Amino acid sequence: MIMKKISLIFTYLIIALLLIFFLFPIYWMLLTSIRPKEDLFNPLPWTTCPILDNYIHILDGTFWPTRYFYNQLTNSLIVSTSVVVLTMFISICGAYSLARFRYKGRRFFSQIALFSYIIPQSFLAVPFFKLMSSYGLIDNYLSLILAMTMWTSPYCIWVLREHFFSIPIDMEEAAFIDGASRLTILTKIVLPISAPVIVALSTYAFITSWNEYLYALVLLQSSSKLTLSIGITSLVTSIDVIPWGTAMAQAVLFGIPPLIFYYTFERYMVRGLIAGAVKR
Repeated sequence: MIMKKISLIFTYLIIALLLIFFLFPIYWMLLTSIRPKEDLFNPLPWTTCPILDNYIHILDGTFWPTRYFYNQLTNSLIVSTSVVVLTMFISICGAYSLARFRYKGRRFFSQIALFSYIIPQSFLAVPFFKLMSSYGLIDNYLSLILAMTMWTSPYCIWVLREHFFSIPIDMEEAAFIDGASRLTILTKIVLPISAPVIVALSTYAFITSWNEYLYALVLLQSSSKLTLSIGITSLVTSIDVIPWGTAMAQAVLFGIPPLIFYYTFERYMVRGLIAGAVKR
């Protein structure tokens, strides 16, 4: 009995330490964003006079280094939304083909999709830059959209393929007998059943592209075309005296859209990831 209590206390202690380890940086970011300048380097984990000046300066555009905030926010939304749409289109078509059609190289393509997912992003950064440069797409949203779609599609194809295998083919065969086309079966039967998985993968694609830094840094150059992830870095590196309060406020604002996206579709994500993990 005593050992059981000790074990329980030890477990709770480990959980508490892990929570502090992961949540304290977020708390410190929030705290720094509402601290006045004279209180910025106070080691105490609280502030006696919280302010919202840093957020106001960003949102009203009066702080010169963050004058492109709304442009960068719009750019991030355009890129992330486009990546979601393009990734889902490619993944649904590719996964359904791998799950339902029989042709030479089908297993090879499935393995390639999984292998592509584990390649480090930095491995192809320079070749992809050269490729986009040869097509004149440097400093163009399309280059970043294509880059992120290239990285999000393999995982989505792999998960959707496993999910499509788990759907009983009897329903599709019955629809065939009734005269339904393959496209009708896909849109009217398969996709409605797969909605939770598609929502989960859409959330994955959105958050991945929203947080992207390397390819946004390599492919985009104009200040008005940068995404918000690069804008935060530019704020820290472009001026001599780093405005840490403003930088932390911008980081907080940067984290709001993916949080909204995630918690809006959280229940679909859980169902979708479980459904996508079912082995055939």
